[in-house]
Amino acid sequence: MAVRGNPVHSLLRDYAELTKVRVTTLIVMTAWCGYFFGAHKAGISWLSWGLFHSLMGIGLVSSGTAALNEVMEHDVDARMRRTAMRPLPAQRMSVLHASIQSSVRQPLSGVPSTWRSLQIRLPGC
Repeated sequence: MAVRGNPVHSLLRDYAELTKVRVTTLIVMTAWCGYFFGAHKAGISWLSWGLFHSLMGIGLVSSGTAALNEVMEHDVDARMRRTAMRPLPAQRMSVLHASIQSSVRQPLSGVPSTWRSLQIRLPGC
């Protein structure tokens, strides 16, 4: 008797693959390092709402862009052995679902967060 996996776990795993969570994490960590060293040089605290909004915006825009790339490349991905098991080529997720995920939810959520972080000015600027 075959045991089916948890559908919620499977969907979360597909979202993680669609949005390239590992790459997005590295991008956010790189931004955090830049913010940390910039705040240190400016003599201000590195722990602030500006940091939070910046990292949220960068993470959401980055993951949305990765998902949009997967939507655009799903035909090519289906033909390559290395990428054939991604959510779109393997048809575990529809192109419409991934398109909505990438072009509505994430970039539109990321832009306000990033915009808010730009409104917080550093001393002396």
